[in-house]
Amino acid sequence: MPQRRFRTAAPLVAVILFSASGESARSKAGPETPVLPSGQTSAASSPTAPGTPPLTDVQLGQVLSDRAKWGNNRLGITDEIPPPWAPISASGGKVGCWGRSYDFLGSLFPRQVTSQKSEILAGPITLVGKIGGRDLVFQTADHQAITPARNQVDLDSVTVAAGVTVRVTSHLEYDGCIKITLSLSPETKPVVLEGLELRIPFKAERALYYHWFEASRDPRLTNAGELPAGGLKSHFKPLLWLGDDDRGLCWFAESPKDWQVADKESVLSVEPGNGATVVRVRMMDRPFALAKPWQTVFGLMATPARPMPPGWRDLMVPLNVTNPWHAWAPGFNNLSGSDDPGTLYPRDPAAMKAWVERTRERGERAPFYPTTEATKVVPYSAVVFWTGKYRDGTPSPEIQVFGPEWSSKPQREGPRPDPVEQIPLKEEYGVCPSSSFAQFYIYQLDRLIDETGIDGLYIDGSWWFCSNKLHGCGYEDDQGKWQPQYNIWAFRELFKRIYCLFYQKHKDPLLFVHTSSWLAIPSLSFAHLMLDGEQYHDPGQKVEDHFMDVVPLDKWRAEHTGKQWGPAPFILPDIPSEFAKGEAATRELLMLTNLHDTGIFPGNLNLRLAMRNYQAKRLFGVADSEFRGYWGDRSWVACDTPGGLVSVYRKPDGSRALLVVGNTSKADGSVAVRPLLEGLKLKGKVDAGVDLETGERVPLEGGALAVPVKGRDFRLVALPFYAPPPITAGDLAASAVAALPNPGFEDDLDGWQVVPVQGNEGSVEADTATKSSGKASCHLHTGPTRRRDHRRQAVPRRLRPPPRCHRPHVLR
Repeated sequence: MPQRRFRTAAPLVAVILFSASGESARSKAGPETPVLPSGQTSAASSPTAPGTPPLTDVQLGQVLSDRAKWGNNRLGITDEIPPPWAPISASGGKVGCWGRSYDFLGSLFPRQVTSQKSEILAGPITLVGKIGGRDLVFQTADHQAITPARNQVDLDSVTVAAGVTVRVTSHLEYDGCIKITLSLSPETKPVVLEGLELRIPFKAERALYYHWFEASRDPRLTNAGELPAGGLKSHFKPLLWLGDDDRGLCWFAESPKDWQVADKESVLSVEPGNGATVVRVRMMDRPFALAKPWQTVFGLMATPARPMPPGWRDLMVPLNVTNPWHAWAPGFNNLSGSDDPGTLYPRDPAAMKAWVERTRERGERAPFYPTTEATKVVPYSAVVFWTGKYRDGTPSPEIQVFGPEWSSKPQREGPRPDPVEQIPLKEEYGVCPSSSFAQFYIYQLDRLIDETGIDGLYIDGSWWFCSNKLHGCGYEDDQGKWQPQYNIWAFRELFKRIYCLFYQKHKDPLLFVHTSSWLAIPSLSFAHLMLDGEQYHDPGQKVEDHFMDVVPLDKWRAEHTGKQWGPAPFILPDIPSEFAKGEAATRELLMLTNLHDTGIFPGNLNLRLAMRNYQAKRLFGVADSEFRGYWGDRSWVACDTPGGLVSVYRKPDGSRALLVVGNTSKADGSVAVRPLLEGLKLKGKVDAGVDLETGERVPLEGGALAVPVKGRDFRLVALPFYAPPPITAGDLAASAVAALPNPGFEDDLDGWQVVPVQGNEGSVEADTATKSSGKASCHLHTGPTRRRDHRRQAVPRRLRPPPRCHRPHVLR
């Protein structure tokens, strides 16, 4: 992301170093011949600027020799299908993959798309051209050839009408992504096209929400939410998705290259109507003489792309915290170890391997969570932003030699000329996966997995854009200006290779992708978890004391539940320190995440409260529970209180259910909740529930629970009543008890915290000062309850947290 050290990267395979003419230098020299960037012949002749030490012939020779090793690698490229997908089924023109099917039978484009057993389209997708003042619909194929395989299906469909030959080739892969190449050519003589657009008719009930994005997080460019009654209209955006709470369909393209559009603000439109909501992708709106073949490429993909990983609700992958099941890797972020990020490889892989093995065996201490557990190691990586520089301040040889060709911005050919002192140590050098950087990256990643045994990656970014001609990116628009393209296909291919590489080496890896406000599902399908929310620190949409004032419920359901997308959803909070000191702002955020089944990546918030909420839900057993949101089927629970919302986690064996009771009003009040016991099918007698945070009994009277809830807050009420295990996370007094698995976990937290506020220091005084407010209490601690009182002397001086804390180094 442009404003922070978290980035959003995406995948694809671009492998060759290009010369200025765009031809492959490697293809001219042969696969094992070291090749210099165009115009460079030796170290002595390489252009340098004052202050930049030139590479010696030995250094240059080594860099080019190494390139012969990684330049043509095929790591992660396989016909095997990784979990969770299964082989594609193909019968005639009907193609099926996990959870979805596409019906191409006799049609240029899908005539029906099904996801999660529900049809999405109100009619076939069509191409409409205007010729001689009349609309001509291209939909039925005169000829269709299908080439099926276990991992992919290729369709070639052709029709001829009004002197125009339309050919559509569709390449569908096992995750349900379709790459479509549309070609038009004159049958005999030139034909004047007066208009051309793709039309995708959605069933109205399947087009409740939208999501789209572009190269900006400007809050005026609203990116997700309920579809407006008047529809949508916009200039070109690389992705447009419509869907409901469980499924959807997206169209995407890298650029409007060769489109002939005069009205730039009407390229994309969504038009609600009677029984159908129609997406229009306008490629031409002015006369165009089709005298030779014309071509464009776009994609279609039904969602969700994959099932969420089992047990994901128990995962915690926070900043430099190795917490219950999976771990960030402190000290080894950016795949580089603690010394040379420019190498994408640790200087001491043996030391890193020892740390990985030790962490796997015993875990690491986590703030406010009084235990350690065996952990997976998931280091940070940024695919699109690379430092390209060693810790001693000198640029890596690779960035000096290949940097201009790898860059995502236009560059002059030859080695990078910047003086060393002008290349900041922490610089994020934009690189493009359409360049040979993708080959270098995955080669180094393969070495890292083999030599250190890491279990996965946290990847900053799911897509980016590029305009560097040196490796073939960008295009010339109809005004003669060079424009960037969105490298969706290249990112997709790289992410797929990373994903497959890990599955070839690990039975259960973890890929976690940061993608704030840009849900680029063609590449995100190759992720187990996705992280969103960094955009809420940007001007104009910055969260302060009330998250709902910035992120309304419809936007949350469209973007942050993850159910319609596939990867498990996590939110990155950025609550300002002055509000994170108290409880209200974090409690409001927890209300939203609990109601929408969203995980939290501990960022700027009251970390104590977040960890206690995490432990409460984990002790209940949400990991294997069925979840039903307040917006869905009402057969489990009913709530008629204005502003009251209730979502439910239910254990599959019917042993218990957890009601998340939210009050979205800013005023305190009582929420009337009616558990529908016939639908819940709970075992045993149900005459009361229990508040998991306070241990309070909540009686069921007249078939209803009267649940006092503070404004913009929540209660966790489990049915039937039972004695829940005590919550010790964030409770310094309790966690200092010797019987706990990790006594003294409060030591050495300096540098692990996220923001230096009282809520994140685990202040005993703050706990003691918390007063009980009776039944209306939503505090994580209340006064004299069945749990240990919070007396200062309960925590030995040596176990008290340090007086100050710092942001983790990965954020700097």
